[in-house]
Amino acid sequence: MMRSYPQIMHLSVESNLGPKLNWLQKTLDVEDATLSAIIRRAPHVLQLSIDDNIEPKLDWLQRRLSLTEERLSGMVEKYPALFSYSIESNLEPKLEFFIDVLGEEAMVLVEHNPSLLGYSLKNRLKPRYRDAQGYGLKLDAGLMRRMGQYTDKQWGDLLEGRGH
Repeated sequence: MMRSYPQIMHLSVESNLGPKLNWLQKTLDVEDATLSAIIRRAPHVLQLSIDDNIEPKLDWLQRRLSLTEERLSGMVEKYPALFSYSIESNLEPKLEFFIDVLGEEAMVLVEHNPSLLGYSLKNRLKPRYRDAQGYGLKLDAGLMRRMGQYTDKQWGDLLEGRGH
């Protein structure tokens, strides 16, 4: 981890790392191995403020998606990069996009596929949404997931296979 995230060397064990790891483990109710996996996947979390960043995002996700603590923990385990996104300029607009298309089904989609919140609305999700509409594809949760997760080639192949 030091090779991929050398900034960790500048963080105090007593005043930063220890308290933050303890807080995360208690709040997310995860075992050591799970916490370790979260940190390996998103080491920048160790530099984020609990009060100004981590806790508000956890609260927002839990409230907005109506998640139990266990389901919230599962979502963070799947995609800890969520902590690096702004609620106002990233998470909320993307969630609203999915809700506009899918209604309440969007909540389940995002919970099970939190990486969808990491894709660009402007450069990926909205253009592919317009593509799907133009090709008359059924806009369901499966297609919305593929809109985010497919490579450009996979998306093009999907459209060609369903073309006019």
